Parts: sequence; structure tokens; C-alpha cells
Amino acid sequence: LTKTHWPSTNAIACELPSKLRHACKAFEAYYFAKHTGRTLSWHCGLGTAEVVGWYARRYIFHVSTLQMIVLLQFARKDHLSFEDLQSNTQIPEAELQRMLLSLASGKARLLAKGGDGYRCNESFQHALVRVKVPQIVQREKDEDKDVSGKVEQDRSHVIDAAIVRTMKARKTLAHAALVAEVCAQ
Repeated sequence: LTKTHWPSTNAIACELPSKLRHACKAFEAYYFAKHTGRTLSWHCGLGTAEVVGWYARRYIFHVSTLQMIVLLQFARKDHLSFEDLQSNTQIPEAELQRMLLSLASGKARLLAKGGDGYRCNESFQHALVRVKVPQIVQREKDEDKDVSGKVEQDRSHVIDAAIVRTMKARKTLAHAALVAEVCAQ
């Protein structure tokens, strides 16, 4: 699909683990052999993956691409600090906090938060073999405030216009009757 078919999102820059980088390079070689004159861009914030993990038994975790990148960091080390994770993955701080929060809380606690970092939750258990790890949705508070302010401003202009129209037509009107008339419009 072309860029115009996708919703406009900000691409999250991150450092892919070596196994993932090799898979991406192999796919790019295949893709560019089939198609010429096209570009291929990777948006890690939009994808999903299935990760197989062994705890007390084998589990298949359905995670986002960013969650997978964080989980793959624990294949090499048992304990990592937030700073280590950020330097290894290059995921922006706010996004990394969201990913770690979703992996360390909720029903699927794959990671355990220690005093100075994170480690794999060795006592993880789940009734199902296939576990979907939800993402924590970050609300855009500034945008919500801007939108609600604009909506209020637009409404006030519409109400003012209705009051002016009513008063021009009636010349004099009691307050209660004016409110009823404006609400009826």
C-alpha cells in the first residue's frame, strides 16, 4: 500500500535486535528483487508479532513490535535497567515507559519490576497457551484540551448568533422566553 492509504502516524524510531535486522534485510532483498522503483519503510509502532516463551511451560505471546523488541533484550540478560533498555532499543522514553508498563502490569506480567530495573517474571503462569499482551493507550491530553476549547468557542458563536437573530425578530423578550426560543433553534 502507498503512504496515502495508511493513517497518518508518527514513525517511532528504534534499534532493531540483530535477528530482526537480518530478517528485515532478507525481506527487503526479496521485495526489491520483485519490485523496482518502490521504497519500503518500517514502522515499528504499527506492527504485531508472536513471541514464543518458556516459563513453567511453553507460551505464545501476541505482542506489538515495540513490546517484542523490549522482550528480546531479556534473551541476553536477566536484569536490565530502564537506561540500559533505552540505550539498547533507542525507543523514545515515553513509548518505552508505556511498553514496560504493559509488560510488567495487568494480567500478563511477563516482566517484574525490581528496585533499579526489570527482570523476567519467573513465576509467570497463565491458563491459556496463547496470551495477548495488551498495550496501554496513551491519551493525548493537550489535544483533548485544544479540541474541547475549540468546540466551546464554536458553540458560543452559534449561541450568540441565535440570540442576536431572536432579539432582532422579537425586539423585547423576557429572559426565560429568550432561553426557550434559543434552545428551540
